[in-house]
Amino acid sequence: MTAKILNKVSPQQNITFILKKTGYVYFNYKEEIAEISLVKLREISRYFETFFCDKTVNTQYTLAKIPSEFSPALFMDFVQAYASESEMKISQIEDVLNIAKLAHFYEINQTLKNKPKPEMQNEILNLMREKKVPGLSLVIIENGEIALHLDLGVKDSKTHELIDSDTVYEAASLSKPLFTYGVLKLVEEGQLDLDKPLVEYLSYNDLQEDKKLNFITARMVLAHTTGLPNWRPKNEALEIYFQPGERFSYSGEGFVYLQKVIEHLSGSSLEEYIKKTVFIPLEMNHSTFIWVNTDKKASGHSSEGLPFESYIGIPPNAAFTLHTTVSDYAKFVIAFMKGVGLKSETFDEMLRPQTRVPEKGINSVDKSSDCLSSSISWGLGWGLQKTALANSFWHWGDNHGFKSFVIGYKNQRKAVIAFTNGSNGLSAISELVHKYTGISQPAFDWI
Repeated sequence: MTAKILNKVSPQQNITFILKKTGYVYFNYKEEIAEISLVKLREISRYFETFFCDKTVNTQYTLAKIPSEFSPALFMDFVQAYASESEMKISQIEDVLNIAKLAHFYEINQTLKNKPKPEMQNEILNLMREKKVPGLSLVIIENGEIALHLDLGVKDSKTHELIDSDTVYEAASLSKPLFTYGVLKLVEEGQLDLDKPLVEYLSYNDLQEDKKLNFITARMVLAHTTGLPNWRPKNEALEIYFQPGERFSYSGEGFVYLQKVIEHLSGSSLEEYIKKTVFIPLEMNHSTFIWVNTDKKASGHSSEGLPFESYIGIPPNAAFTLHTTVSDYAKFVIAFMKGVGLKSETFDEMLRPQTRVPEKGINSVDKSSDCLSSSISWGLGWGLQKTALANSFWHWGDNHGFKSFVIGYKNQRKAVIAFTNGSNGLSAISELVHKYTGISQPAFDWI
């Protein structure tokens, strides 16, 4: 692929084709360049009918108006079908896939630029009413900046107090990627080795009798391969179900153990350590791991939209007690995508697949699975998603009456973050993410 600017696109032009005698078409989309063979472009253009007209070589073409039926999702379906039918290796159809990557956020870009904000709000509010989700806060990040921030609905369906930009949500398991970011600062300082057994730093009284404890490392905790359950059964002892490192099984308990190690090594509480290493540097002024019930906090709601009584007295927990606003969490996601606060190789390691995951289900403590996902894997702290379109990082949050989700594309510096205070929140979020990215997300089918 040739990656150089071949033509200066004027502001009113969205897409430009430049035909060259080499038989390749240089495709310019928002000042990004890819190339595609003329034969393949004609094949694609026939699918979209008026998408392209043949002229003489060395002639510039501008799509002044995209056909109304154009859809990135439709485009992706075609590209994938074309690839599978062509009997070509992936490396040989890279030019086709690059067109797909450049089209990726077309729909969301057009939505943000062309669609009136009240209309967007009404669509989302209708979806919230349909799903019985009382409140939602949404941030869309483009080019490493917040392009859209919406706060809709109510904090509590009984009091009807409105959601606003200062509304605090339980971020639930979105705690884990942020905690991981803080842990890796200790790794860069040389105080923690990702592959050194945690018992060499601090033993764990809850598992003293289990020799498998001697094998658990920080890397295994962050990639969910410790053999620990998500949470121990009530009134039962904690147990390691399989040899650490053997396979994936999602575990909050592993994060509790690593939290104790971090507190021991840093000489600080979880809150103090994260405040110093994450909240203050990123100016996350409305975030805490301390369980709070203030007038700024939304109430969680049932699947029928009825408010739950707030829990009290829950100790800070690296796995799920992060309380934050959507704009605060966006600061963390933007810092992550821009490579702020850690070395580039550390960010690369976070996004490197550490383990494959079962095709279905987040927990596999009882038995291993022969069917592993081809699209989902796990890095350090983040879930990873691989499609023909692009690679993304993601995570979801699921507390009592609170559901949240984030998906981001680090290279493109694009992300969608959504917090809700309803038990049906993920159902609503999945539709929003699909609508505003224009593609399906395998992560929603997996969780």
